[in-house]
Amino acid sequence: MSKDTGLDARDIEWNNKGYGKDIEFYKNKDRNNQSSQNGINCNSVMGFISSLQEISVQENLLDGDIDKNLFTLQKTVCAIKNGMSLGFSSSITIILHIIFCYLFSFEYAINLFKENEAIGLFIKYLPAIVTIAITIYISNLSKFAVGDYTSRALKTFFIGKMTSTVVVGFVIFISFIYLEYFLNKISFNSTMLYAKNTFYSDIHTIYYITIILILISSFLPFLFYGFRKLLFSSSQKSKYDEY
Repeated sequence: MSKDTGLDARDIEWNNKGYGKDIEFYKNKDRNNQSSQNGINCNSVMGFISSLQEISVQENLLDGDIDKNLFTLQKTVCAIKNGMSLGFSSSITIILHIIFCYLFSFEYAINLFKENEAIGLFIKYLPAIVTIAITIYISNLSKFAVGDYTSRALKTFFIGKMTSTVVVGFVIFISFIYLEYFLNKISFNSTMLYAKNTFYSDIHTIYYITIILILISSFLPFLFYGFRKLLFSSSQKSKYDEY
C-alpha cells in the first residue's frame, strides 16, 4: 500500500522544481483545521488573503502557472464566503457616512466647527474617505494574481465581495425611501426637527455620494485587476519579475 504523502498536484509540481526541502505543504494534513482547503485558509478573511499571498509567491517561482482547475468547487465556495464577509464588514463605513451626515446636521455640530469648517468637513466625510482607502487596499490585492490559479481565486473573492456590497447598497437604497418617515417619527423636539430639515436640505448630495461609494466599493477591485492584467500580461511577466 502506497503511503499518503499529503501532497496535492500543486505540491508535487512544486517539489519537482526543487523547492521541497525549503517549503513542505500539508505534511501533517490530518492535524490541520478542516476549514483549510488545500492551501486556501477559510478560517478568516485575513487567513484567506495570507494564503493567497503565499501561493502567489510559489506560482511566481514556478516556470509555468498552477493549473486553475485545481481551484475546486470547495475552494470557490471558500473564496466567495470570505469575499462576502469582507463586503459586509467593509460596508459598515458606507452606513456610517449617512449617520455622520445626519449627526453633522445638528445645530451644535454646525456651531462647533463654525470657525474650523475644513476640520468639520473632514470629520463629516471621514467614513467616506475610509471607505475609499479600504477599497483601494482591497483592490491592490490584485498584485497577487500572478498566474491562472491565483487569478481565479482572486476573481472569485472579488465576486463575493461585490455581491455582498451590492446587497448592502440595495438595503441602503430601500432605506432612503422610508428615511423621511423614520426621521419624522424620531424628531420629537425642535433640535431634532432642525437636524432633519438641515439633513434633507442636502439629501441629494448625500444620496449621490452614497451611490458613488457603493459603486467604488463594488467595482474598483475589478478595475485594478483588469488594469494589472493589461499592464502585466504574460508576455511582459519576465520584465516585471526583473523589475
